[in-house]
Amino acid sequence: MSPITNKRNFNLINIVKCVSLFFLIFSNVKAQTSQMDYLRNNFLHHFRILDSAQKVNKKLDTICCCNASINFMDLTTSLDTHTIGNVFGRSCFTKQELIDWHKWYKKNIEYTRK
Repeated sequence: MSPITNKRNFNLINIVKCVSLFFLIFSNVKAQTSQMDYLRNNFLHHFRILDSAQKVNKKLDTICCCNASINFMDLTTSLDTHTIGNVFGRSCFTKQELIDWHKWYKKNIEYTRK
């Protein structure tokens, strides 16, 4: 092979490497963004459920329902709990826990959106 052909092949390989690296970086950034959007949407879904339960039971300090939403909040935030559960998880939450979950969301999830 002549030196000119080797140089063209080398340039072509470098171009392919650069383009591949660009797409790899771009796809990683997109994946991280979609994961945060997914987490945000999950939080908003569970907040709608828990906020609605709290509004219906305004006079109660401890609300029992929605154990899937409570378990999502417990697993995701790892905050201290004020009620106990069983092998299936907790089925009750307090108003203070709901406030704490909202604060955690604003600090850790909503803040990262900006």
